[in-house]
Amino acid sequence: MAAKGRLVDWTGKLNCKFLAYSTCKTTKAGIGGPLVDLSGKFMGMNFYEKNVGTPFLWCTEILSVLASFKKERYDFLSGYSSVCHEKYLGFYNIL
Repeated sequence: MAAKGRLVDWTGKLNCKFLAYSTCKTTKAGIGGPLVDLSGKFMGMNFYEKNVGTPFLWCTEILSVLASFKKERYDFLSGYSSVCHEKYLGFYNIL
């Protein structure tokens, strides 16, 4: 499934320094799917949140996590799931 959209600013409750948002309409089946630009360039990985649009993780963040596995540096990931706590909330300019 493909959906057309644009990158947008968002200051909603899921805003954290690792996420950006697009207007692409996805379904739960699209979770983990690629976000590509019109040239076919991979931009990131889609998530699904019905109320806030389509959050996605930038490809640079994905590569950073994958690189830590390659180096067997798993300590990098300890607490990684908690990086979006309130202390990290704030406006993230994606335009």
